[in-house]
Amino acid sequence: MYLRRMDPPQEVRTVPGDPCTGGFVVSSSDGKVSLEFPEGFARPMLVAMSRMRSALELPFPLPPTSHFTYAVDLQDLWGDGGHAEFGPEEEVILRIENTRCFAPGTLIPVGYFDDQAVLWRHDGTAFVSDDGAWVEYRVRHFSTLDLNFPV
Repeated sequence: MYLRRMDPPQEVRTVPGDPCTGGFVVSSSDGKVSLEFPEGFARPMLVAMSRMRSALELPFPLPPTSHFTYAVDLQDLWGDGGHAEFGPEEEVILRIENTRCFAPGTLIPVGYFDDQAVLWRHDGTAFVSDDGAWVEYRVRHFSTLDLNFPV
């Protein structure tokens, strides 16, 4: 494993009931990762994200059935140990630049690292956007997410 560089944290502050808040985007410094918060998102957060460029940066080896594709560590530095859980109305859209040129509509399994059990767990399925530019996933919690094609 290697140490990885985290982007500087970005503060997310919204005012509950204010129609002018929410519906905003937080992006990584290189523009390759973004989080889109829904309109009306009403939870203050200090968001830190890190895009991993190789399997060596992951907190634990992937299962033998996975091949490293994309991974990102998402944290709420004001949250419980960096983790944050979201309700259905609070889902955040994660976008990672499609640097591997997957075709639009391609489905990509997503896992997250369960640091209590020290293993990877299945979380859902991401997809490549219609224009082919982004891999998109509806995030229900902040943690280390692994968007990987099966071997």
